Amino acid sequence: MIALKAVRGVIRKGAPEVVLQGDPAATPTPVVFGLFRGGKRIGERTLTWPGDFAFDGEPGVGRARLPDTVSLEPFAGIKAEVGGKTVKRGEDWQLVRLYPSTREEFETAWYKRKGRLADRETLQFSARQVTAHYPLDEADRAIAAVVQGYAAMDLDDAGLMEEAVGALSRQIARMEGVPATGLLRTDGVHQTASMYMALWQVLLYLGRYDDFVGAMDAYIAHLRTHESPFGRVVFNGCCSMLLRTDIHARRGEANAARDLAAECGRYYVRNMLNLEQKSQWFKETRRAHDASGMALEIVERLEAKKPALSPAVVLEAAHRLFDARAAQVLTRRYATFCAAQGAAA
Repeated sequence: MIALKAVRGVIRKGAPEVVLQGDPAATPTPVVFGLFRGGKRIGERTLTWPGDFAFDGEPGVGRARLPDTVSLEPFAGIKAEVGGKTVKRGEDWQLVRLYPSTREEFETAWYKRKGRLADRETLQFSARQVTAHYPLDEADRAIAAVVQGYAAMDLDDAGLMEEAVGALSRQIARMEGVPATGLLRTDGVHQTASMYMALWQVLLYLGRYDDFVGAMDAYIAHLRTHESPFGRVVFNGCCSMLLRTDIHARRGEANAARDLAAECGRYYVRNMLNLEQKSQWFKETRRAHDASGMALEIVERLEAKKPALSPAVVLEAAHRLFDARAAQVLTRRYATFCAAQGAAA
C-alpha cells in the first residue's frame, strides 16, 4: 500500500478540495473519501492517486476536488482511506465539524471563536449548511447566519452575500418568540440584533442602498419593541442608531436626526444598567459609548451648520468588520451612498 498523507482539506467554490502528499510516480491507487454525518457514513467519492490530482506546487503534493457532493449535504466531515485504512491527516485538514447533529456538537464548534474552523471559506460553507438544514435551535441558527454574512463579505463573493441576505432575513423572521435569556449565545433579542447588524452591512456592501436603509429601520423598530437583560445589546444597537442618525442628517432630516441621537443615548444608558460587572464587557461596550456621543455630535454639527463628519469616520465607528479589505470596501460603499444623499438634498 502506498504511503499518503492528507495534507489539507478545505471547501472551495462549494466543493471539498483535498490535498494529498505521496509519490507522484506510484502505481494508480484508489483513494476513497468517506462523507459522514452524525457519526454515520452517508456516502463516498473515489479518486485515483496520482492520476486525478494536479501537481502544481510542492513536489509530491497533489490537489483535487471531490465530485458531486451537493447531493450528500449536509455532511459533517470527510475521511480519506486507502485499502480500508484511514489516511493520516495533517493540521490543515479542516473537513471536520462541518455540520452539528446535536446541540452539544454545535456548542463545541460555534460558541467560541477559537473553536471555529480557521479557513474562512470552509467556515462559511459550514454556516450555510447550518442555516439551511439544522433543526435543533433557533438561536444556534442565528449564530450561524451571522457568521455566514460576515464570512461572505470577507470572501468578497457577491453570490455568497446574496445567499447570506436570504439566510439572515429568513432567520430574523423565525426569531419572534425566542426568549431573552440574558446570555450571550441564547438571548433571542441579542441574536436578532446581531443578525440585523450583519444584514445591513451585507446590503451596504452589495450596494443595495434602499434595502440597507430599510434593514436599519427594521432593526431600530425591533430595538424599540424588544427588551433584554443582556446589557451588551448596546454594542450593535448604538452603532446602528449612529449610522441612521448620520443618514437623517445628510438628508436634511434634522428632527429625525435629533430624535434618534437622543434615543441612542437613552438606549445606551438604560441597557448599561444591565451590563455584567466584568472589565472585558466595559471595554467592549466603550464603542457603544463613543457611538452615542458621535450621534449627538452629528446633530450638533447640523444645527450649528458646521461641516459634517466624513462618511469614513462615521462608518468606522459603526461597522463590525475585522477584515481590513472588506472594511475598505464597506467604507467606499458608504461614501458613495452619502454622496447621493447630499446631491438629493
